[in-house]
Amino acid sequence: MRRLLSALVALAVVAGIPGLTGASAAVAAEAPAAVALSVVAGPTAGGTAVDVSGTGAGSATKVWFGTTAVTRITQVSSTRVRVVTPAHAAGLVDVRVTTPSGTSPVSTRSTFAFDPVPTVTGLSARSATTAGGTSVVLTGTGLYRASAVRFGSTLATGLTRLSAQQVRVSVPAARVAGPVDVRVTTPGGTSVATSATRFSYTAITTPTTTTPAPVTKPAVSSLSVSAGPVRGGNVVTLTGQRFTGTRTVWFGGAATTRFTVLSSTSLRVTAPAHPAALINVKVTTAAGTSSPWSANAYAYEAVPTITSLWPAAGGTGGGTVVTLSGTGLTRATSVRFGTTTTTKVVRVSATTLRVTAPAHAAGTVDVRVSTPGGTSALTSRARYAYAPPPSVGSLSVTAGPVAGGTVLTLTGARFGGATKVTFGTTAARFTVLSSTSLRVTSPAHAAGVVSVRVTTKYGTSAATAASTFAYEAVPTITSLTPQTGPPRGGTVVTLTGTGLTRATAVRFGTTVTTAIVRVSATTLRVTTPAHASGPVDVRVTTPGGTSPITSAARYAYGSPPTVTGLSVTAGPLQGGVVVTITGTHLGDARDVRFGGVAATGLVRVSETTLRVTAPAHAAGTVAVRVTNPNGTSPENARATFTYVGVPTVTALSAPAGPLHGGTVLTLTGTNLSLASAVDVGGRPATGLVRVSDTQLRFTTPAATPGTVLVRVTTPGGVSASSPAAMFTYQPVPTVTSLSPTLAPTRGGGVVTVTGTGFDRVSAVVFGTTPATAVTRVSATQLRVTLPAHAESVVDVRVTTPGGTSPVVGAGRFTFQDPPVVASVTPAAGPLRGGTVVTLRGTSFTNVQGVWFNGVAATSFTRISATTITAVVPARIATGAVPMRVTTPAGTVVKDRAFTYVAGATLQNGQVLSSGTALRSSTGSYFATMQPDGNLVITTSTGVRRWASGTAGAGNRLQVRGDGNLVMWRTNGTVAWSSGTNGWTGSLLTLTNDGLLQVRQGTTTVWDHRGIRYDRMLPGQVLRSGEQIMSANRAWFLKMGTDGNLVLSSATGVRQWATFTTGTGSTASMQADGNFVVRNRSGVSLWSTKTSGAGSVVRVLGNANVAVYGTSSVLWAITGGPAPSNWSCYSRATQNCIERFGYYGQSAWNYPVDAWGNNCTNFAAYRLARDGVRNPGNLGNAATWDNYARDKGFVVDQRPRVGDIAQWNSNHVAYVDWVSADGDTIAISESGYGGTVLGRTYTSMSGRRIIARGSYSWPSNFIHFR
Repeated sequence: MRRLLSALVALAVVAGIPGLTGASAAVAAEAPAAVALSVVAGPTAGGTAVDVSGTGAGSATKVWFGTTAVTRITQVSSTRVRVVTPAHAAGLVDVRVTTPSGTSPVSTRSTFAFDPVPTVTGLSARSATTAGGTSVVLTGTGLYRASAVRFGSTLATGLTRLSAQQVRVSVPAARVAGPVDVRVTTPGGTSVATSATRFSYTAITTPTTTTPAPVTKPAVSSLSVSAGPVRGGNVVTLTGQRFTGTRTVWFGGAATTRFTVLSSTSLRVTAPAHPAALINVKVTTAAGTSSPWSANAYAYEAVPTITSLWPAAGGTGGGTVVTLSGTGLTRATSVRFGTTTTTKVVRVSATTLRVTAPAHAAGTVDVRVSTPGGTSALTSRARYAYAPPPSVGSLSVTAGPVAGGTVLTLTGARFGGATKVTFGTTAARFTVLSSTSLRVTSPAHAAGVVSVRVTTKYGTSAATAASTFAYEAVPTITSLTPQTGPPRGGTVVTLTGTGLTRATAVRFGTTVTTAIVRVSATTLRVTTPAHASGPVDVRVTTPGGTSPITSAARYAYGSPPTVTGLSVTAGPLQGGVVVTITGTHLGDARDVRFGGVAATGLVRVSETTLRVTAPAHAAGTVAVRVTNPNGTSPENARATFTYVGVPTVTALSAPAGPLHGGTVLTLTGTNLSLASAVDVGGRPATGLVRVSDTQLRFTTPAATPGTVLVRVTTPGGVSASSPAAMFTYQPVPTVTSLSPTLAPTRGGGVVTVTGTGFDRVSAVVFGTTPATAVTRVSATQLRVTLPAHAESVVDVRVTTPGGTSPVVGAGRFTFQDPPVVASVTPAAGPLRGGTVVTLRGTSFTNVQGVWFNGVAATSFTRISATTITAVVPARIATGAVPMRVTTPAGTVVKDRAFTYVAGATLQNGQVLSSGTALRSSTGSYFATMQPDGNLVITTSTGVRRWASGTAGAGNRLQVRGDGNLVMWRTNGTVAWSSGTNGWTGSLLTLTNDGLLQVRQGTTTVWDHRGIRYDRMLPGQVLRSGEQIMSANRAWFLKMGTDGNLVLSSATGVRQWATFTTGTGSTASMQADGNFVVRNRSGVSLWSTKTSGAGSVVRVLGNANVAVYGTSSVLWAITGGPAPSNWSCYSRATQNCIERFGYYGQSAWNYPVDAWGNNCTNFAAYRLARDGVRNPGNLGNAATWDNYARDKGFVVDQRPRVGDIAQWNSNHVAYVDWVSADGDTIAISESGYGGTVLGRTYTSMSGRRIIARGSYSWPSNFIHFR
């Protein structure tokens, strides 16, 4: 119906039928473009989700499926919406979208097919083996869009759509034999299973005989042509088997004998006439007739017909989508427009095609469709008209306002059937007047030039210069120059504004001026017309409209007032000042404004004089303007009034000044530019200078002492009181005393100045030299830092704002040079002090003290300005010390001015410094602390007797409070000590026989020969060559240089030894109570295996050494009790390897005892002490070599230290030493000839020396290590 109505309207326009013009032909603006669909088919029940895309589709309010509207729309983007299809009868429909601007046109991409649920009414084959592969043709309805065919649940392959009623598929394989339902799926749904859709799978069977039955019936496998017209006549070639002897060929039920057998597999036949239908072609021979199946199907089709075209016309350029309706269109092969074939053919259904018209010359052509059934006949309903698109030749109006609404006439050609007129891209309302004329109303549009184009079914007119239309904004006027003029007119006025390019008229009030000069798009120059006096509105008219009335577009006919002067040009912010205004044309003044604020109390004195009261206003200079009926006076410099805020004072350049005045002050504040007066404490200041709006300069008047207020007067008022506006009149200061009154010339000292008027002190001078720092303590006291000054007496003066203090005696100050010490006599003395020395030098006036190395002299006496005597204080350390002399003028330090020397004794706590010495009482010996760090004993003749060997520049020797003599390095570490700590109160003395001794009372604790007293305390160490002795000096325990710790008599007879070796070994009494011998690497060589904090080792007068605990003897060489932790002591146990702290081991089969009479006991003892573990039952001395060999030990004739020497005479001994050539050894042994080691041996170092070749040279050396 819509298409028919549109066609009728177009026809009426062309034919000029009344009643179908005007609003009936109006087209809505901004119609959306044709749309495309994401899904093109669905079931008649609806419910299919479809995306609809196209320009403007995003604002759709409705989506039409045919005539059914969908309003539930989801916007996806500005060009896409998503909808769900409604229920609809089966068929093809157009999909359109409706927006506020219109409805989209139809296109080939905007059709949607509502498909019914498909049906299956028959199968060409009803069974097949489970192997599948059989071709089956399904017959039914609604099969054109079949997307799947399933046999049971298995998808068939090779789907081919033959027509809307038939599809062909290949049967899929099945797992098991049996019946299944065949179903077809299309967009309309899935077919229902019926008895007609049952299909049976049969099992594959193996033939029971070797000779198959002969197959003689012919078979048709394909046709060269699968369709033809109902009249017949098609030549068809059949391919198959066993065609020899063919009698008849059947086309459905029609037999024909018009055939030629080409071979047993090929036959050419002419199709007979037959009603339209899908039939099977069969061949009959003597053996029978071939079976029907999909491969031999042949379609008889009627000649197609065309019943309608839509649209039936289009442009010569082609491209119009035309829907052809008719019959027999399923297998359309071509569509011709006249003699031109279109290549764009879409088969919609058996009754509908959608084609795109090809380009063609103007004129009406026949449209014909060709199918296998033939070519459609020529009919009036299959006529298509080609015509050129319209053209626009001119516009009656070429410009208009952006709001639209301009009615214009378009002149051109081929306007009949116009469907749309656009201004740019915006559609307009229009009326077709004739094929060459349209009346159009311009739509609203942004400012700019656009093309006006007309669309008909034949296309859209081209954009040309003749079809342009200018959209213009409403003009505006922003200013007039001048704004007044005489009533006679003739004044040239410049109008400034916007949108003035196409100005057609300018009105002054209601009078139009014709003299218009367009200078630019923003400027016009016009001549005023004559007009009665008074203000008028000026308005400009352009195609865009008429400018609005604004104050900027007011013009006054007549003379406005002028202001030439004001009686008062400034006043306070609150107003209230009466101002007389002089000027011209003031007699009819209606309003006076100060910066836009209306004045009050307007009095018209004369034509040239007014009197008003200034209104309140914010601070600043404003224009005073008078308004009369002819206008407002212009601004000028003589018509300004300044509003001034109340002045403020925020700072004074000086807070005080003298009583006599005369201080030039700079005052800082605000609102000061119009200051008329400044008063200081009520007295007017002089010399007022206005520097700026924030600064004034003036001179203070004379006044009495005290603090007063400074006030400023301006037109804005008088400044208020504030701390910043206070000024103090101050009297002249005085100086009454100084403390001290003397100081060194270098300055830097602090002097207290007492007096009066010490407020705001700006300077203190000593003579003419200012102090370097001044601190005000109070109004009567200052503390100042002295400047450097030449030696002299000067006046001290203080300066304040009140003036400078006068010169008085109490303000005299003396600068004095510091003292100088030229000599000290004598320059040395003893540590006990008491030496009287004489100091000679200069500036010894007012001496305050004399110090020796920081210690005050016992007393001193000033003899004169160049001489002092002083008594030297005592000191604990020898050496040269500095001397210091102090006067009020400074301190002098004389380095190494006095040397403390020691006598024969260094007391407890005293220090022997580098370069100082002890001197024996006879003067025969000296113990000197050399600069190189060595303590050296020399004779009076310089012969060196002993040295400490403690090289290190700056070393010093000290007797500590605990009795230890310590050599200190300069970094505070110990270079050497006597190890006599624990002998509290000891002193160091140099005897007349040259012995340097540490003594506690009459007991000698240590001397330089390394002899200590009878004990070693926890932490003490015997170093190589050092010894301790018994109290009776009969026995000495010495750490030998070879590493052996030996107890021997005063005559040198060895009593006992540890038998350890190693140069640099030491013996130490450890804090844990163990007495240990260690080598230089710190490895233990021997120990007493004792423990107990606070234990000591002592040398006793009865040839014994013992370790004493806090309450008992822990260990001793002889006679001491056995430690409680020994596991064995008695020889009766027969299993002890250890008695005196050596490595414990048992099961040697005999006692291991250094004091036993057996050689094996002693040898095993030495092995155990060396750490050799028990090798087993060694037996007697004669069997040690054999046993050792059995255990894998080496036995040979090469001696080494630590070996066991064996004699065949049944004796063993320990090897202590071996000569370089191996020909001489020293042995330790027991039981040899009935002699026990340590008792009667007198040979070398207590050991027996044997040379190779002697009768006593060992038979074997056993290497147990």
